[in-house]
Amino acid sequence: MRSEDATALHVEFALSLGEALLHRGGLLVGEKQGYACYGEHKHFSIQPGALDTMLFDGLLIQYRFEQPSCPLEMRLLRVVETENEAVPFRQEQVFNSALRMGVHRSTDWESITLDLHTLAFRCTPLRI
Repeated sequence: MRSEDATALHVEFALSLGEALLHRGGLLVGEKQGYACYGEHKHFSIQPGALDTMLFDGLLIQYRFEQPSCPLEMRLLRVVETENEAVPFRQEQVFNSALRMGVHRSTDWESITLDLHTLAFRCTPLRI
């Protein structure tokens, strides 16, 4: 199928920092706004009897299909320890990147650099 006839885009991706693979997954980018989460929620009880807290550690992706390129916003979040006993953990944004991914068929893995990270991806246009 020609890329111009596509109504969706399947994207396989891998996010790494140096040689360490952080997240790997796939997206079906369609006409409706979509969201994907890759990672885990970390649950903390700061003090016995106190309220529990959940923080997200991972990759958030927001996407939508458009021709000739699809907008994707990627945010990488991590949970870090603090020196504060009252709030010993907090969520930190590692990077926030907005990009447009062209509707095309990849013949091999492609990659771009996001901050210190590498995003490898392969695209397949679809008609759904």
